Amino acid sequence: GKSIEQIVEDGIQAKVSQVISATGEEIIFRLRRLKCRKCKTIHLELPDLLIPYKHYSRDAIEKALSGALTHCPAENSTIYRWAKQRQKQKF
Repeated sequence: GKSIEQIVEDGIQAKVSQVISATGEEIIFRLRRLKCRKCKTIHLELPDLLIPYKHYSRDAIEKALSGALTHCPAENSTIYRWAKQRQKQKF
């Protein structure tokens, strides 16, 4: 799933999230929640290998769409949806 739990580390609230790599390995991240001083909204600090709202890594998605993977951990319907979203520039 997307969110496993919420934790507090050094007074900063964080979210634990997992993503699936191109090899099918599940990678767990601790994402910091940061509050904007101007608008007071909360933002997640994401590493470059994550795409917001995706369960698969950027690398897995890019390799699946380019045909570079002989076996993709995602289902064909998911890869098809990624291709449609990329055409519409949603990520």
